[in-house]
Parts: sequence; C-alpha cells; structure tokens
Amino acid sequence: MPLYIYVCRNCCEFSQWRPMCEARQPATCPNCGSAAPRAVSAPHLAVMDTGKRRARAIEERSADEPGVVRREHVPDLVERDRRAHGPRRFERAHGRYTVPQIFIADAPIGGSDELHALERAGKLDTLLTGGTA
Repeated sequence: MPLYIYVCRNCCEFSQWRPMCEARQPATCPNCGSAAPRAVSAPHLAVMDTGKRRARAIEERSADEPGVVRREHVPDLVERDRRAHGPRRFERAHGRYTVPQIFIADAPIGGSDELHALERAGKLDTLLTGGTA
C-alpha cells in the first residue's frame, strides 16, 4: 500500500497510507474533516546510486530477454577465463570444474562467491559502471 500526500485547502498537508485503487479519491483531512485532493509528488529515484540503478535496469531487461550462452560458446569462455585467472579458478570440490555463471560487460566474474567478494572489496560498483576492478 503506497503512502500518498494530500493537501487540505483549509488547513494543512498530511500523508496517508491507502490502497492504490483509492489513489484518485480525496482523503478526509484529520484536522478539519474536509475533503483533500492528493498532491502530485516526485518519486525518490535519486536515492539509488548510478551503478546500482544501471545494474537494476540491466536485470529488469534480462528478465524478459535473458542473454543466452550457448553450449558451443562455453569452451571459448572457459579458455578466456583460464588465461586471465589461471587454471585453478575452475577447480571445485571433488576435482570438478565449473563455468562462471556471472558476466559483467562480457567479462566472466565467476559465481556467487566471487560476486560477493567483489562487493566486500568495494569493486563491484566500479565494474558495473564500466571501470576495471
């Protein structure tokens, strides 16, 4: 339920939580009881920093049109990452190898562990805005 702002013509400005289906209806002023129309206010979009806003936009676009890595491309991606990070990057438990699932600007990042490590090191926002870690 969103929080709407209303302006009473007689006495004050107030806010009220209301269902979206009631968004166009005036609210009753808590001070004088008169009908108060809803004020138009800008959403708080600037709160999110640019890197995270861009990442969120990319995420939203990929929800309907995900980028697909075809099976025939995997060996090339593995070899490119192996040259960049060394052969041990793909080794996991029981001697198995994995392919990085996360790519930023076509660069393989790795999996969830590597992504969280970049965030902890303060390097993820730089990568998302086009810089290098």
